[in-house]
Amino acid sequence: MISLLTCTGDRPRLFKRLEGWMARQSLEWTNWIVVDDGTRPTTCTLGQRHIRLEPGLSPSASFARNLEVGLREQARLGGSDFVFFIEDDDWYGPHHLASLWIALTRHELVGESFSRYYNVSELSYHFCSNANHAALCATAIRATLIPQIVSLIDERDIYFDRRIWRRLDCSKHLQPTRHCVGLKGQAGRPGLGWGHRPSNFIPDPQAIVLKEWLGGDASDALKHALNPRPRTSAATGIVQT
Repeated sequence: MISLLTCTGDRPRLFKRLEGWMARQSLEWTNWIVVDDGTRPTTCTLGQRHIRLEPGLSPSASFARNLEVGLREQARLGGSDFVFFIEDDDWYGPHHLASLWIALTRHELVGESFSRYYNVSELSYHFCSNANHAALCATAIRATLIPQIVSLIDERDIYFDRRIWRRLDCSKHLQPTRHCVGLKGQAGRPGLGWGHRPSNFIPDPQAIVLKEWLGGDASDALKHALNPRPRTSAATGIVQT
């Protein structure tokens, strides 16, 4: 059985988009735990287990608390063999779950290395050099690892993905990124990681790279830019807002 875990808060439009991307997955998931500490409740429409927490913590403390609550709830519920960390602001292709699940049948901790980031407000992108770990949004585990992962949660460390990949003593597998893109510069609660403060992203003024990476989902990603920019239609040359 396959479980999804998402920590969210004050990102209603992004979460709605995420539901669409999870509903189309080629591998069927069993349950989805959503831990929500937004000032307004997130609307869940796919039968998720929706856990509401009080807002007001710092971003790092919020992340640590939400993640721990979600993992402990997953352990309490039981019944799932695999847990996928699904983040509300990132893009997932239709075969994301299936691709990592194949690796999970042979390993305990799996993920996509060499992450790709795209800032939809700045129209710029970045290729990461993470050869030895996966971003949390592209990580999945066997449920037997939950106690070890909970023990590693520390609100002072916002790079939790690197922490678990370095510290966990288990069978690990990394594969080059294909089905996940970290989207930055979007409306809603600001993110934590380095990619949300780009310093060396490569300009992509016509969103050509975004279209290569996301295909038909590129236009949907651009709708959620924090500071939407006018774009010129390739067909007409007319500036669109």
